Amino acid sequence: MKTISKFIIPVIIIGLSTWFVIWKLSSNKKEMESNAALGNQKTVVFPVTVANPSNKSLSQGFELNGTFQPSHVLNFVSEMPGRVISHNIKNGQQLSKGDVVAKLDDEQIHIDMALATDNLDKLKSDLAKLENMLLSNAATKQQVEEMKMGIKSAESRITSLKRQLRMTTILSPISGIISKSFLENGSYLAPGAPIAEIVDISTLKMQVNVLDRDVVKLSVGKTIQIVPDVFPDTKISGQIIFISPKGDASRNFMIEIQISNPGNRLKAGMTGVALFDFTVPKSSLTLPVKCIVGGMQEPKVYVVVNNVVSLRKIKTGYIQGDVVEILDGLNETDVVVETGQLNIVDGSKVQIIK
Repeated sequence: MKTISKFIIPVIIIGLSTWFVIWKLSSNKKEMESNAALGNQKTVVFPVTVANPSNKSLSQGFELNGTFQPSHVLNFVSEMPGRVISHNIKNGQQLSKGDVVAKLDDEQIHIDMALATDNLDKLKSDLAKLENMLLSNAATKQQVEEMKMGIKSAESRITSLKRQLRMTTILSPISGIISKSFLENGSYLAPGAPIAEIVDISTLKMQVNVLDRDVVKLSVGKTIQIVPDVFPDTKISGQIIFISPKGDASRNFMIEIQISNPGNRLKAGMTGVALFDFTVPKSSLTLPVKCIVGGMQEPKVYVVVNNVVSLRKIKTGYIQGDVVEILDGLNETDVVVETGQLNIVDGSKVQIIK
């Protein structure tokens, strides 16, 4: 019995010790998991700066950049074949409408004209003889009529040759400046061959794209001020000459503004700014543009309430400088995140810093 007790007691002691160790490890594990869970639940606070919507005086106007384009650009071509025997143009030359540009060889046309004239004279003489013969029944009415038809054909031939003769002297169809000349003495021009490109910059056009909410306030003939970039202190009065009847996918409508260009000071391809001013200035609720998240198509802002941000949709109007007009969604008491939006989401906790 004593021998059995010697074995049982150590076994019991070892078992109890093992159980205690296992219980202690399990208890420590639960405590560690609890501490980890508490650590995970710790809230991250993001620093942000804020702004309040405020009333400012905004003018109902805006500026749009554009490029000056010539009022007329003509790539004119030869209407008839011929060899160039002389030309009077070079790049950069100023032309007036009707100025002689080139002369084509017309020797063959003069030969054909002389033959056609002789033929017409002979037909007229023959017609007179036939009419006399008709009186004595020596010719028929049909012969007389055929002769008259022949005379008409000969006259048409002469008219055609006269036109061809005129076309051998190539005249400038518009006033402007030669930007490209394709003529060389001795070269042969086929019908449709390019002669020159003439650019008329006595008046210029500027094309700009205007949003639908603004284009409805414009009309053809309205005066618009334009400031060329090369002459920043100069304002030029222009007139709207065209408003596109169809907008693009972004609801922009193309308009054309025409200005006079005395002395050709401005060149096609230069840039400028069109100034649109519709009404007198008015007071509007505004917010810095950098508060906007998500772009101007679907504008949103983060509003801070009790140090927690809420993402809110708003409606915007005109943008003037670094501020945007707020039409709906905010009031002057709202606190709006201005910087730090990249680090936060709806429901984030924030700390406002100066």
